[in-house]
Amino acid sequence: MLIVPNHHFTDNIVENVSSEPSRKVVLKLGLTYDTSPDNMRNAMNILNEIHASEPDLLENKWLSFNEFGDFSLGLTFIYYIKAGGDIGAVQSRINLSILERFNIAGLSFAFPTQTIFTEELK
Repeated sequence: MLIVPNHHFTDNIVENVSSEPSRKVVLKLGLTYDTSPDNMRNAMNILNEIHASEPDLLENKWLSFNEFGDFSLGLTFIYYIKAGGDIGAVQSRINLSILERFNIAGLSFAFPTQTIFTEELK
């Protein structure tokens, strides 16, 4: 049993997650700029394979190489966890699988970096 004070209902938005049909997860990944087009395709294939192998996901997904960012080549992977699925466990399995498979494939995650070029003054 859960007791919620009335002011929580009047002052906030209430989301009933127990009745949601699925949980949408938006995962943004950034790979380093030295990633080749073939390796980017490989990264997308790995994400598709991970999605296909996870029984607690719905079939619909969205995957796109969608950004040339400041520090990385951006991938967005959207997937849906089935109702009743353990959200934390499913996300952990998927994230660990991505980390393992990307490491094996030699795909490097990007992090904010900056290159400074200096010019000699005369």
